[in-house]
Amino acid sequence: SEQDIKSAIVNIMDNLDLLPSSEDFKSYPDFLEITFMPDKEKIAENPSSLQSEMATVKEQRISYFAKQLEKVKKEYDVIVIDVPPTLSVFTDSAIYATDEVVIVLQTQQRSLDGAETFFEYLQQMYNSYSDVDFDILGVLPVLLKTRSGLDDQILEDAKADFGEDALFEQIIHHMERLKRYDRTGIADHELTKADIHDRKIHYIYSELTKEIVERLKSKDMLNG
Repeated sequence: SEQDIKSAIVNIMDNLDLLPSSEDFKSYPDFLEITFMPDKEKIAENPSSLQSEMATVKEQRISYFAKQLEKVKKEYDVIVIDVPPTLSVFTDSAIYATDEVVIVLQTQQRSLDGAETFFEYLQQMYNSYSDVDFDILGVLPVLLKTRSGLDDQILEDAKADFGEDALFEQIIHHMERLKRYDRTGIADHELTKADIHDRKIHYIYSELTKEIVERLKSKDMLNG
């Protein structure tokens, strides 16, 4: 049905499913606005209820995805929600549904400022909705340049802002090979011979995955 995300899930390989976005997903905010509308009669009878009614409708909209995800949640060990670095109904829906948040930080001043603003926004979301219950799993630094004084300074500022323990030990460096994956896809070692650049990237992300898993285990979010 239109309200069942299970039919949209695509199996990629063993132990990996994907719920892909599509072109029409840009209309998701419109769908929510049409589906959850304020009670005009209630507001007309009691104009002072406008603010509370709009707050109720907003929560209905941003909680919709979480309710759909709940239907398939037990089938997975981990669900990763990837959202654009903007404050929107997409981000709000992800925050409402998540248990842990990873903040991605590019080593540039605007990104650091944005991460600080986003951290404050997360706190507002946490305080505003009783059903929102998440923790910050960590801050993931993405270096735009290797051995750059500015990048190093941004990292030091991030440690001061968020705490040194908040930053992941595994740092993602800028790598040209990553851009190629948008065009060619990610090679499966069992099917395609990987070169040294592929192996390096796979190793880095494998180490990051291990660190994420260990952090989840330390919070009793995973078994085994």
